[in-house]
Amino acid sequence: MENLFHTYGIVSRRMEYGIWNMEYGIWNMENSIHTRMDRKPVGYREVFDAEITGALSGLKHALHLDNTRPITICVDNSAVVRGIGGTAPMSSRSEFLDFQAIGDRLPGRVTVRWTPGHKDIPGNEAADALAKKGAAKPLRELPPSIAQRKREVKGLLPQLFKRWWDTVQKDTYQHMGLKADLNKHPELALPRTKLRYLLAARSHHGDFAAYHQRFHHDGAPLECSCGHEKTPTHLFYCRKVPISLRARLAPDDSKAIGRYLGTEYGVFCRIAEVYFKYICPYR
Repeated sequence: MENLFHTYGIVSRRMEYGIWNMEYGIWNMENSIHTRMDRKPVGYREVFDAEITGALSGLKHALHLDNTRPITICVDNSAVVRGIGGTAPMSSRSEFLDFQAIGDRLPGRVTVRWTPGHKDIPGNEAADALAKKGAAKPLRELPPSIAQRKREVKGLLPQLFKRWWDTVQKDTYQHMGLKADLNKHPELALPRTKLRYLLAARSHHGDFAAYHQRFHHDGAPLECSCGHEKTPTHLFYCRKVPISLRARLAPDDSKAIGRYLGTEYGVFCRIAEVYFKYICPYR
């Protein structure tokens, strides 16, 4: 007969403090009879930290009950299971090392299993209920874990990047409505030729009259085949562009072009593909 323990970590966000209160619950099942239950707050941490804290507490309690029987700890967090069986993570490292040390002292007697959460497993649901009950308690002043700090930094990076972007973006970018985003922009999936046209029009670095003049590109053509000067936005006005391809610019052509170079870049790419291939070849 083995001691079977279910552990569960829960998170409760307290908006007035902007922090997380973590709680773990433990439920021991022996012959389908609940013989032990425990819950304890672990401070401003992550579910990950609560899970390993609960697992370690359950293991210690099992040893206290009977030091001779096999012990199985059921955890519904796969990252915690991997951490116990491998290299101890930096977050809650002492708890992982303590758990591993106990397992090393009792080879073959301690087993850790992953159990799916919210699947009506009696022990897991009972531990969940205990953790939720404890998470509603007042917060304790305990130091945050590395996992919690990582979450905070991850949430802060987009805000800092946006703040930086607002201070350095060029005036030519502002009317395009391009937002600061650390994720991959969808336009990067465009074919390289179309992406080149789009980035050149956005940055004004390309086959345009002002660009050639600035860098003294002697002999570079400065005019479109229609006779007008090459500019990043000329293709929206060029009379040689087929009517079926032309974009609607009314009532405000500046705002409309900003959209077509920004979030609605598909309109620009559709015109550019024909314009630079048949009307004014890109150099």
